[in-house]
Amino acid sequence: MQSAPPTCGAANLRTLFPKVAPREDLRWARGPRTGQGGHRNDRPRVDISVEDHGSISILRGRTDAARAWIEENCGKGNFNPFGHGARLVEHRYIGDIVGGAIGDGLIVR
Repeated sequence: MQSAPPTCGAANLRTLFPKVAPREDLRWARGPRTGQGGHRNDRPRVDISVEDHGSISILRGRTDAARAWIEENCGKGNFNPFGHGARLVEHRYIGDIVGGAIGDGLIVR
């Protein structure tokens, strides 16, 4: 008598999708590609990233220029768990901050 296939976990995925390519073959899928060749150097540089968490967003400087811009243009407040070049921002303020960063020539994603 055969047992039923597992209902969860990696064993079930191998049962359901036995012909999936090995992980090494998926190197090209590690993120969005923006350039013609899809190489890491073809992507535009991102100065500031914005992570939306509902009523709060996390603004992170990804370059030295962006971290300096955040330090100069965004108040530290009383609670800054992310340190230099990052801020927790209320939803109602994020649009103005992003607009200011873009206006100053930074790339925001």
